Amino acid sequence: MDARTIVFELTRPAGDFLHRLTLPATAPVPEEVARCFEGKPRRYGSDLVASGPYMIEGAEAVRTGSCASLRPMRGISTDRLTLVRNPRYDPRTDSPAAREANPDRFVFVAPHEGGARMSIRLAGKVLEGELDDAILYTQPKALRRYTARAAAHGRLRVSHPYWRFYIAMNLTQPPFDDVHVRRALSWVVNRAAFLDAAGGSAGGSIPQHIVPDALLGGRLKRFAPFRTPGSREGVPSVDRDLARCRPLTGARRLDCYATLDRRLSAEIVPWIPFLWHSRINILGRQVARWRFDQSTGTTSFAHVALRR
Repeated sequence: MDARTIVFELTRPAGDFLHRLTLPATAPVPEEVARCFEGKPRRYGSDLVASGPYMIEGAEAVRTGSCASLRPMRGISTDRLTLVRNPRYDPRTDSPAAREANPDRFVFVAPHEGGARMSIRLAGKVLEGELDDAILYTQPKALRRYTARAAAHGRLRVSHPYWRFYIAMNLTQPPFDDVHVRRALSWVVNRAAFLDAAGGSAGGSIPQHIVPDALLGGRLKRFAPFRTPGSREGVPSVDRDLARCRPLTGARRLDCYATLDRRLSAEIVPWIPFLWHSRINILGRQVARWRFDQSTGTTSFAHVALRR
C-alpha cells in the first residue's frame, strides 16, 4: 500500500468491474481537490486534474493548496474547451496503442444553435477546411448533399455506436400488460419506414433484438425474436437473471446475457426496438488519421492526426 495505489473492496462479485474502471466517472481525483467539492454536485469540472498527454489550457496556473485558491481553468467555458500538451505526462508510463497523442492542441467548439441547420452549416465549414471534424446530429437526408461530397473525397465516416431507438410500453397498464398485445405491436411496426426516415442505410440498421450482436460475441446473430412461441402474463421481473449474470466473466457472462436478451426480446417484449442509429462524421481535408471510439460514440481523439 502506498500513495500511488488504490484498493477496491467489493461487497459482491462484479464480472464487469474492470470495465467500469475505464469509465470517466471512475477517474481518480486528488483528495485535496475532491474535498473542495463535497456536497456541491455538478460544481467539479473546471479544475480537472490531468494525468494523460493533454490538459485543459491554464491548468498550470491552478493552485490546490486550499479550496479558496481553486479557480476554473481558462481553457474551459460554456461553449469551448481547449486542450494543450501536459508537460508532466510521461509517455513511458503509457502505450501508443492506448494513446498516440499526435496533435499539439485540441479546440472543441459547441455552437449555441442546434438542429439540422447548424449541422448543415458545420458540414459546410468542414468541407471548406475551416474545421477538422464535426459531430453531426441531424438525419442523413438533411446532409445528403454534403455527405455525398465528403464520400467522394474519402472524408465521410459512418460509425455504429449502437444507439438503440425503441418504442417503450408500460407493462403495468392495459393493454400493454398483455404480452400478446406487445407482440402484436412488435409485428406491425414498420421498421423499414423508420429506417427510411432516418436516412436509409447511412442512418443505421434495424435491430432484431435488444443487445448489439457485437457485445454478445455474435451469439444471437441469427435470432429473430418473434419466431419464438410462448407467452408470459403479468409484469415479469429480470432481477434474478441480472443477479445470475452479474458475477460472471468471459464467455459465461456473454452466454448469460444472450439468454436474457432472448427472454426480453421474445417472452417479455417490454419495448419495440426499431433502429440502431449511426454516427456521421465529415472530416476536414487536413485530417490524415481518424478512428472511432466505440465507448463514447464519437471521434477517438487519442488516435487522430493532421497533415502539417
